[in-house]
Amino acid sequence: MFAEERPDGEAIIRRQSQVDKQYAGLKELAEDRRKKLDHTYQHFLLSREVEELEQWIAERDVVASSQEMGQDLDHVTLLRDKFREFARETGMVGQDRVDFVNMTIDELIEGGHSEAAKMAEWKDGINESWADLLELIDTRGQLLTASYDLLKYFDDGKELVAQINEKQNELPEDVGEDFSKAESFHRVHGAFERDITALGKQVQQYQETAARLHAQYAGEQAEAIAASERDVLQAWKSLLEASDGRRAQLVDTADKFKFFTMVRDLMAWMESIIQQIETQEKPRDVSSVELLQKYHQGIRSEIEARGAKFTGCIDLGKALLARKHRDSAEIKEKLVQLMEKRKEMMFKWTTDGTVLEVCQFARDASVAEAWLIAQEPYVSSRDLGHNVDEVEKLIKRHEAFEKSTATWEERFSALERLTTVRLYLETIVITAVPSTSQLEGTAGDTTVPIESEMKESRSLELDPSVSVPSLKEPERAFTLPLESLQSPAQAVLLEGLLGRKLDVEGTGKKASNRSWTNLYCVLRPGQLSVYKDAKSFGQGLTYHGEEPLTLTGAIWEILSNYKKKKHVAKLRLTDGSEYLFQCKDEEELQRWSQAIERAMEAPTEQGPLGAKTQSLPPVSSSTPESSAAKKDKEKKFSRFAKKK
Repeated sequence: MFAEERPDGEAIIRRQSQVDKQYAGLKELAEDRRKKLDHTYQHFLLSREVEELEQWIAERDVVASSQEMGQDLDHVTLLRDKFREFARETGMVGQDRVDFVNMTIDELIEGGHSEAAKMAEWKDGINESWADLLELIDTRGQLLTASYDLLKYFDDGKELVAQINEKQNELPEDVGEDFSKAESFHRVHGAFERDITALGKQVQQYQETAARLHAQYAGEQAEAIAASERDVLQAWKSLLEASDGRRAQLVDTADKFKFFTMVRDLMAWMESIIQQIETQEKPRDVSSVELLQKYHQGIRSEIEARGAKFTGCIDLGKALLARKHRDSAEIKEKLVQLMEKRKEMMFKWTTDGTVLEVCQFARDASVAEAWLIAQEPYVSSRDLGHNVDEVEKLIKRHEAFEKSTATWEERFSALERLTTVRLYLETIVITAVPSTSQLEGTAGDTTVPIESEMKESRSLELDPSVSVPSLKEPERAFTLPLESLQSPAQAVLLEGLLGRKLDVEGTGKKASNRSWTNLYCVLRPGQLSVYKDAKSFGQGLTYHGEEPLTLTGAIWEILSNYKKKKHVAKLRLTDGSEYLFQCKDEEELQRWSQAIERAMEAPTEQGPLGAKTQSLPPVSSSTPESSAAKKDKEKKFSRFAKKK
């Protein structure tokens, strides 16, 4: 309208359009400038943040790149703890700052910032520097940990050696003055050994640490690690040796006092037994003899019951001597005293038994003689009958008489066995008249066997199962036991209860009765005798009257594969018969095997068999009257000989 009303209206309109265009261009330029200013502002802000972050990372790099590892365990512990705090703080703060810068750069790049390329370079640089810092922190942490482990290893080694030496110094030298104190020390040492067990676990852990560190280091450090390990192991070995030595000393001391206690108890017991034997009443009549014999056998049973204690005591003493105990001289002296006392006890017991044996023989002989005297009128009768009826009556009477005499046969057989006294007297008679050659051969060296026997009697090689009393007074010779009267070839090598079974008879056939029987076996050089029990052995009555088994050429074989029983051996004789013997344990089996081997090598025993105490009347003086009486009595005995 304005342009229509005025002639220059069109020009005004054009001018207005031109102004509008210029204003729009100005606004656009203003917006572009603001945008550039914003970009520049953001650029400078980001640049400052990046520079500060790079400077912060560089400062942290200096700390993380430190080569200080500490001079000792305390120092490295301090460095490690501080660096752990440094690493924790750096990780928390640095990661937040790096994440913020990365996020800002990403936003600016996405917003089309004019310096996007440069910002991307800043981002890559920051991330690389941060990664390097983290790697340095990790490396520094590992180095400090390794340094801590190494210094702690050396410090633990020194402390462990000090603990070991301290434990070794705790070992006392006192071993106790009696058995109770020795046992008390032994218990204390047991607690000590339990304590050092924990120390042993530490040593084992130290060895494992040494092996791990040795694989990580080389050169001087490896040598130092090995040297520290050697020091610890040497100290530990020394402690173990000292502990073992202390235990051995305490065991030896306890065993010594135990041995002395056993010896003291056995000596006191043997003294009481000797006193019982010496103070018992003498036999006055038949009943008293039987009573005293029962009492005498009771003492024997008590002695046998103590056999295991004797064996244990002697074995303990010999074991101490074998270990070369420092008190070997005293132990040996105690052993000798014990054996001598046992000899004395057995001598007195056997002597007392010999007296009772003579009394028993006198009783049996008087009863037999009274019976003979009572029967003499009948056998001396000249009445032979006057007719058939009388003769038949006399024959029946005589048959009855012969039957009655048969019951006395065993009593007369017992009287025919030699008593200990008779055996000794016969030995004196035989040895008192040696041949001229024997006299000439022994005249020059009479002192040699005496000296050797004295040495042997003082030696310690004593077998507790064999008692050999010696003759001390000629006046008491008639009471000596049989063992003292026997020659070396007649000595008992071994005796005891064994199970026996006849497996094969002499004909080579299996025995009809192959049952096991417990018998009292007595082994002598060259022969083996069996008795029902020890009492039968004392009386000289073999089992069922069996003759001794001759061991010459025999074979003894241990049956290790025998399934029915354990500890069984087979004895095969030259006549083809085979016997099985069973022992109670392996030790007894070996003992019998060794003894039988010795018996096989020795010459066969010559002389009377069997009895420790046997029965026959003592020898009287050889006067004409006594000889006539003896012949008369022999006639009486011969009248009642066993019918064939």
